[in-house]
Amino acid sequence: MSDRFTSKFLVSGLVIALLITTLGSALVYSSFQSAREETLDIIAREQSGLLAKDNEIFATELRDTFFAIDLLLTRASEEGEPPAEALRSALFANPSTVQARWLALDGQELIRFDRTTNGIERTADAALQNKSDRDYFKAMQNLAVGQGFMSRIDLNIE
Repeated sequence: MSDRFTSKFLVSGLVIALLITTLGSALVYSSFQSAREETLDIIAREQSGLLAKDNEIFATELRDTFFAIDLLLTRASEEGEPPAEALRSALFANPSTVQARWLALDGQELIRFDRTTNGIERTADAALQNKSDRDYFKAMQNLAVGQGFMSRIDLNIE
């Protein structure tokens, strides 16, 4: 009987140990999940704050860009030719803008400036392209005289 009692005692002890281990694991897992959710909430709040700052910067640059476009249109109508320096200045004033171009009514680039690692560079006349097949040019065809247009990002490689 004592072997039988010892076996039952050992089995009972193992079952109790297994239950304690399972409960302990569940508590650790629950604690981990809680800490994980708290960390994710902190990250989400930080990201939200960063996005708000980025949106504010973008809105300011967008407002500055539209001001520059208005200035370009004014100078173009006063001078009767594409205002190269005003276009370069608009690109310089807006660090997030990497390229600015002045197009003729047929889609031919008249002036293009690119922001490179060397600064803002004017594209040589021989390298200017016709953009009449691009979506942004087609969208511009619907604008009224004097209206400016800022296209979506276009991943075309020059």
